[in-house]
Amino acid sequence: MAYNLVLQRDNPSWLYSIDQGATTIWERWNSYTLKDGFGDASMNSFNHYAYGAVVEWMYAYMAGIRSEDAGFRKIIIEPQLDLRKNLPEGQERISEVKAQYASVNGMIKSHWKVDGEKVTYHINIPANTKAKFIVPVAMKGFPKAENSIKSISQKLDKTIVELDSGEYNFKLKINQK
Repeated sequence: MAYNLVLQRDNPSWLYSIDQGATTIWERWNSYTLKDGFGDASMNSFNHYAYGAVVEWMYAYMAGIRSEDAGFRKIIIEPQLDLRKNLPEGQERISEVKAQYASVNGMIKSHWKVDGEKVTYHINIPANTKAKFIVPVAMKGFPKAENSIKSISQKLDKTIVELDSGEYNFKLKINQK
């Protein structure tokens, strides 16, 4: 549902504002419409904070970059792939997301790409940090534990791979039911 909402272009939506030339989000959905022009000037800020909320969601859920502690020493990489089966009219599935976050410990990178039934993940965990890479349990193909992979476990509907700092590349099969 979140992918449907973030990609919606009709009013009300944040992409409607962008399609009208906005570089910031408006205080109200109807601050400007093609049909009615500008809304009530008494409450019509064209520089509201809400774009930050959308971008925060993109980092935390599309790219999956979050912190388990206050200082990004314990990192969570848990991307939510766009595996929608039914797409709203005019929308396409997002098949690739690439993001990086400059934490106080160094650059955190998350990149995933879906190609058919396979997904490739490229992850970078900075020095002096640890990470949990979390994917749906339906994904198959993790390598046997290597030196930098501390453990692989399953909890409920998730596979949790504990990683030390370093660069990782995983090619997994999506097991869609």
